[in-house]
This record gives sequence, structure tokens and C-alpha cells, in this order.
Amino acid sequence: MKGLFNKTWVCLCAILSLLPGGKAADKSTPKQPQTSKATMKNDCIHVNPEKGMQLIKTNPEVLVIDIRTPEEFASVRIPKARNIDFFDRRFQDEVAKINREQPILLHCASGNRSSKSLPIFTKLGFKKIYHLDGGINAWQKASNPVEK
Repeated sequence: MKGLFNKTWVCLCAILSLLPGGKAADKSTPKQPQTSKATMKNDCIHVNPEKGMQLIKTNPEVLVIDIRTPEEFASVRIPKARNIDFFDRRFQDEVAKINREQPILLHCASGNRSSKSLPIFTKLGFKKIYHLDGGINAWQKASNPVEK
């Protein structure tokens, strides 16, 4: 019985060493992460409110896109922001009208909707996407300027 147990144990150890993460698997060259050209070209850069403010000040070409509802936008907004409602059925069509070469600073209220919209901007081929982490809530908390 002991001999059968030992043989089973040795076989099990040999099999486990061949699985990914085992010592036998470590001998192969590590695989490089596969990225598509679109991902390489359209990386989104996440910025905090301070870096977002610096971006707007140093690069007048940056288009601020606020994807909150028109009611939210009317109550408070980043100066010169353009509103495109994330919940509007024509959202993607409206986004498609924007110059894809123009850098954009994208935000919503907290970062949730704007994070969900990033694949749309990437799919449409935007070259420079900056995502304002924390949205306008974080922007206001950092005492950055707003319009009402």
C-alpha cells in the first residue's frame, strides 16, 4: 500500500510541476502581453483633479466632455465643458461628431459613467483621452473652478 501511495504522490507532483506556475513551466520564455494597435494608440490617461486642471491650463486644445445629464450639467460644470448625456440613446452618435485628434478630458459626477464610456471613445479612435478620476465631485473637492 505504501508503494502505491508513493508512486501516486510522485506522479501527482510531476503532473503539477507541468501546470502553469510549476517549475517546468518556468523554463519557457515569458509571453508578452498582447495589445492591439488600437489599444496602443488610444490609451486613456487617468488624471486627478490637480493634473486635470494643469492639463486645461497648459493645453488650450483640450476639450472637456461632461457626460452627466443636462440637469446635472446645468447645476454645476467645469468652465467651457461640453455636455453629452451618457444616458441619451444618441450618445455614441454625438461622441462620433467630435474631432478624434483633439485631446479630451472626460468626466461625469464620480467617474463611474465616464469609466463605462471609455470603450466607446477607444472604439471610435480617439487619440488622446484623459479621464478625470472622481469626476466633478473630486474636481470641486479640490477647489478647482466651476460654473453654475
